[in-house]
Amino acid sequence: MQNRMQRTCSDTTQKQSRTSKDVIMPTGPIFTFRLDQKIQPGLVTVAKFDNDIPNLVAVTSSNKVHIHNLRNCENRNASNETTRSLNITQPIVGISSVRYDNDDVDLLLICSNNSVFLYNVHLNQDVFTREVQDGGNVVLFGKIGHSEVVLVGGNCSVQGFDKTGTETFWIVTGDNVRSLALVDVDGDGEDELIVGSDDYDIRIFKNEDLTHEITETQVVTHLLNVGDGLFAYTLANGTVGVYERQNRLWRVKSKNQAMCLYKYDINGDGNLELITGWEGGKIDGRHIKTGEVLFKDNFEHTIAGICEEDCTNVGRNDLVVVSVSGEVRVYNPFAPRPMETKKTELTYEQETVRDLLERKQGLLLELKNYECNVKYVNSEVEPDDNQYGAIPAKTRLQTSIGISLGSGSQVPHVEVSMSTNNDTIIRAIIVFAEGIFKGETHVEHPKLSDSSSKLSVSLYPPRDVPIDIHIKALVGYQESKQFHVFELTRQLPRFAMYTVVPTPPMKTSSAVSFTVNERIQRVMLWINRNFLLNQPLNINSSSDLKLYMISLRDERELALTMDQSGRITIKTDNMALAGDLIQSLATYLNLTQLKSNANFPKEEQNCVELLEKLSELESVKNKLNLELSEKSNLIRNLLIRSEDTRLLKDWKLTKRFYEELDELNKGLRRSYEIRVANYCDTVNTVKQLNGIVQKASRLRFGKHKTDPVTLSRNAIATNNAKSLIKAIRTGEA
Repeated sequence: MQNRMQRTCSDTTQKQSRTSKDVIMPTGPIFTFRLDQKIQPGLVTVAKFDNDIPNLVAVTSSNKVHIHNLRNCENRNASNETTRSLNITQPIVGISSVRYDNDDVDLLLICSNNSVFLYNVHLNQDVFTREVQDGGNVVLFGKIGHSEVVLVGGNCSVQGFDKTGTETFWIVTGDNVRSLALVDVDGDGEDELIVGSDDYDIRIFKNEDLTHEITETQVVTHLLNVGDGLFAYTLANGTVGVYERQNRLWRVKSKNQAMCLYKYDINGDGNLELITGWEGGKIDGRHIKTGEVLFKDNFEHTIAGICEEDCTNVGRNDLVVVSVSGEVRVYNPFAPRPMETKKTELTYEQETVRDLLERKQGLLLELKNYECNVKYVNSEVEPDDNQYGAIPAKTRLQTSIGISLGSGSQVPHVEVSMSTNNDTIIRAIIVFAEGIFKGETHVEHPKLSDSSSKLSVSLYPPRDVPIDIHIKALVGYQESKQFHVFELTRQLPRFAMYTVVPTPPMKTSSAVSFTVNERIQRVMLWINRNFLLNQPLNINSSSDLKLYMISLRDERELALTMDQSGRITIKTDNMALAGDLIQSLATYLNLTQLKSNANFPKEEQNCVELLEKLSELESVKNKLNLELSEKSNLIRNLLIRSEDTRLLKDWKLTKRFYEELDELNKGLRRSYEIRVANYCDTVNTVKQLNGIVQKASRLRFGKHKTDPVTLSRNAIATNNAKSLIKAIRTGEA
């Protein structure tokens, strides 16, 4: 492949400076105060529990809910008169404020690992409490369709509850849910549910129907509706970006992890900015559609949460930023700032000048290189002076991507080979690829004596997703001190880690079959585009399609056949792979719906065993609850009797009662450990069942994807193995 761009560079790497359009507004806080507690990251919100008084709500390191009155807080720090605390027995993983359409006060929504409860702070009473069998990781309140629901993201599922605590919504995902957002993606006036999970996927649901899937490179930690059908996201590797539907507008990556997201007009221009709080204590504001930095500030500690409220009672919301140390800063671009913020403005001016000087030095060096090359071309310097790195004008960088079966200790892999068309050498290669390399970058830099006109890079894609590979190659001569940089981009097909093999005897009976109203040639075109083949399939062939492949990762077999009637059969014991193939093919063929019949004996047997295990765990749980009730009654009676004997000074009997209480207490501790183990086993079992259900749903497309999910949910609730297996096989009751 010919080069896309060619330029001269020095061996000395120049630090990239900020572009001239990145003008940072030096907005300082209008005031600062401190809470008297350490705050847990991600567990911060604001609410008006009574009389429209704004409150900052945060979960402390001791698992207490700290409520701080924000009215006129610029004149004081946290005190007993302005704060109150709620004691929560279970570890809190999510917190939010809730206001239903017919309410005039906010309610406090709290989620733990195994339960969710809605609390009326003003009346000091529970609205509802529900145990979540699928576990809880994140909580969100909003509307699904026209119904207001409390959404709880757990282990491979999202549950929704109405105001009475009744479950009204349930969907499955591919892995543990880490983030939720409600966004009107399609512009129809109703919000879609966006789910980020541990399997690196962002899924978009319309009611209970999965409409889109976006694959990222790391765990999706946060999602945020930023308006106009756009949503922001963060990843565990420090990436922050914005999507418009399925199209990514921009993204940036930091060495620190993003802890929270918010949207706020921080520079007063009438447009919202994306506010990000970072693990290192930095907070920045970016243009939502371009990612341009417009604001930044620094805390001494990790940012715990960001929210907004009218703290100064002037009818305009302020941006409230909380750090884990309890420091709170309040920002408002329209409010006057104290005199000391001039120091901050001076700091930003100095930083801007420094960045411009760095950029000037880089441009001067590049200009010098161009001038030297012009002198070389015009023969104004000696030909043997190679410091300028001149190469023939017709030099081309050729690339090829193929499959290597490996040899010796090297496992099978995808190999990217590069070569030049003359006697120049490739001194080094820099490869940028999402999700393949640690840090997304790999450098091949052989010894000078080993340098030649050819160089290759081995790739080991861990997942079946299309990957854009950006390559920079340094080309010159062995004596060169400067090299030309050739830049190019190649895309790795989604199913690149499968290689064609001669017709093998398939060892598995697992398969899924379906019928499409398409010609075989169209399916061949899909195969040519999504697989890495030595020779493309001949689309002019009139025979049936038969393709046999093997995975480079685990040597599992795959067979794909299609006859003239449009009947397609995929044979593989990897149910997830079959689902990926069906989703990719249906999308390529622009299908609106697709039904299939599946037969995966191992998964079916696994379902039966998991249901039996779940039933046993439920029995153990009921037995433990009964024992707990009995022991609690015994302890209550012994406490009364021991107190009576103490008052009567019958020390011998008192001692005996205390010894019995001690034994009962030890028994309660043992029972608690058993209950914890039982709960963990239950959550893990439900997670595995939900994972199988999710894989079964991906064997269908369009409206038929939700059928096995609904049927499987009912089958699991009633412990009906036959109904569950039928739902997996046919997607029908």
